[in-house]
Amino acid sequence: MDVEPEPSYQPGGPGQVACRSGRNRSGGDWAGRDRSGWDRARAGGRVPAGVLGPGVAAGSAGVITGVIAWASPFKHTLTPPCPFHALTGLWCPLCGGTRAVWAAAHGDFRVMVHSNALLPVLAVVAAWAWVAWLGRATGWWRLPVPQPKPLAIGAAVVLIAFTVVRNLPALSGVALAPPAVA
Repeated sequence: MDVEPEPSYQPGGPGQVACRSGRNRSGGDWAGRDRSGWDRARAGGRVPAGVLGPGVAAGSAGVITGVIAWASPFKHTLTPPCPFHALTGLWCPLCGGTRAVWAAAHGDFRVMVHSNALLPVLAVVAAWAWVAWLGRATGWWRLPVPQPKPLAIGAAVVLIAFTVVRNLPALSGVALAPPAVA
C-alpha cells in the first residue's frame, strides 16, 4: 500500500500559505500553481497594486458623473463649447455628451439618446474595457480585448460615420443633433 507523503509548504514562501491539508478552499492543491494577485495580496493583508488603477478610474468616473448629475448642463455651462462646432457649425461625435450623461444619471433614456445616440455604445465599450482591466489586474479573469490597431480603425470609422450621419440635412428629423441649451 503506497501512501503519498504530505506535501511540505514553507510558511511565507512565494505564493504559498501554510495549510495543514495542503489544499485551497476549492479543494485543489496549491503545489506548483501560482495564485492570483488578489489571493497573494489577501494572504499578506494588502490590496494588490494592480487594483489601484481600475479603482481610481471607477472613482473618477463616479465623481464626474455625480457632478454632472448635480449641476444640470441644460441650465449651466459645465464644459467649454465644442471647438469643432464653434468653427464649422457641425456636430462632432461628442457634442451633447455632457447632457447625455446627465440624462443617463437621471434615468431618462429618451433624452440621453436624443442628446448623443453614441453614448450607450461608448458606455458599453468603456464598461467592457474597465472589467477586462480589473480582471487582468486582480488575476480573477481574462476577457478578450481587441487588438489596438483594428480597434482604433473601427472606432475611427464609427466616429466619422456618426458625425456624417448626424449632420446630414436630409436626416435632420431623426434628431441625432443634441437639443439646444437654454
